[in-house]
Amino acid sequence: MLGDCAKGWFAVWLAEQYGARFGIGDTGVALVALAVFLGHLCRCFQIRRGKGVATALGVLLGLNLWLGLATLATWLIVAFAFRYSSLAALIASVCRAFLLRAAVWRR
Repeated sequence: MLGDCAKGWFAVWLAEQYGARFGIGDTGVALVALAVFLGHLCRCFQIRRGKGVATALGVLLGLNLWLGLATLATWLIVAFAFRYSSLAALIASVCRAFLLRAAVWRR
């Protein structure tokens, strides 16, 4: 799972660091983030479950460290409280939207 998280972070980091040289702006970085996440979920020859959450966390950490950490904290609290990873992922993704709005609003 750490590898999946690192893969998401590394793809976003590469796009942010070297994208400007190739004319890739914020929209391009967002598309890279979406592509690495969907590419991990939609494998052609393997069907594995549960790894999309780790890749999404890596993408969030690459886009905004504090947003990623807050989403991780939400996931951990719900996962330990209810013992369901899928429920924790759904609640964390909904809370992430509110956390993002709060982060943008504070700017």
